[in-house]
Amino acid sequence: MNADTCTDLVSLLHLRATGDAPGSSYRFLGDGETETTRLSHAQLHHAAAVLGARLGRAFPDARNVLVAYPPGLEFLVGFFG
Repeated sequence: MNADTCTDLVSLLHLRATGDAPGSSYRFLGDGETETTRLSHAQLHHAAAVLGARLGRAFPDARNVLVAYPPGLEFLVGFFG
């Protein structure tokens, strides 16, 4: 599979996570200029998978779940989770 054949964002994240080069892929600039946190594709993929599994266990019959986060990379985890 390559990026051109991915049909959704989760598949693309998985693809990027498995071929992730060292370094950061996502950076959050807390004040708009200074980096406060960073995540690689692999770290984001892992955290999102953990959150997705937890949500699946907590709400097994739910089709939609609202997860609210303050600004930061945790939002990406929630989005992909």
